[in-house]
Amino acid sequence: MVERRQSSERLRVPQPVIKRRLPSGRGAMEQPNNTSDGAAALTPRFWCAVALTGVATGLFGDLMMAILFAVQRWAFGYSTGSFQAAVQHASGVRRMVSLLVAGAFGGIAWFLLRRYTEGRQSEIDDALWSGNGTLSFRRSLGTSVISEVVIGMGASLGREAAPKLLGGASGSLLAGWVRLSPAQRRLLVACGGGAELAAVYNVPLGLPRQ
Repeated sequence: MVERRQSSERLRVPQPVIKRRLPSGRGAMEQPNNTSDGAAALTPRFWCAVALTGVATGLFGDLMMAILFAVQRWAFGYSTGSFQAAVQHASGVRRMVSLLVAGAFGGIAWFLLRRYTEGRQSEIDDALWSGNGTLSFRRSLGTSVISEVVIGMGASLGREAAPKLLGGASGSLLAGWVRLSPAQRRLLVACGGGAELAAVYNVPLGLPRQ
């Protein structure tokens, strides 16, 4: 009896030139948007969740930017003007101390967060690539706050990552409350993450180019 091998639902077609696994452990041939649980049904319940996710992402985006700007002002001692000008006028010692404090705070805070939220998902890309879209809101919130604090003190991490994660976590939390399907949850999480990126970069509406 010949055993038939089932092909993976996540294989790329056509297959990529580089087929080795990436350092992250994610397969170079995996395709995240091809799943077997059917298309996301755009039901009234789903659209209500989209609207609530939009409100949540806006509020959390404001919160993250408020934390970022407050830490920047504290770290570099300014109240008016641009952040770049403030950094240029800050002494070399102040800039070095700010980065040292950022490293110490970030290292300790992330260690404690991961210890007390072990096993909780807080990577939005992994939740969409290989999971069912479920994100731990508590771990996502902690990660986001820590990120904005260390970025405000000068760490080069990218200020958009924290709001993006919170947008996705908001969608995941709301999807659980209204009992959406895994496909709907993944779509809502992607919408939340994209909405936060748009909020951070002041892009309220995107239209396709003709």
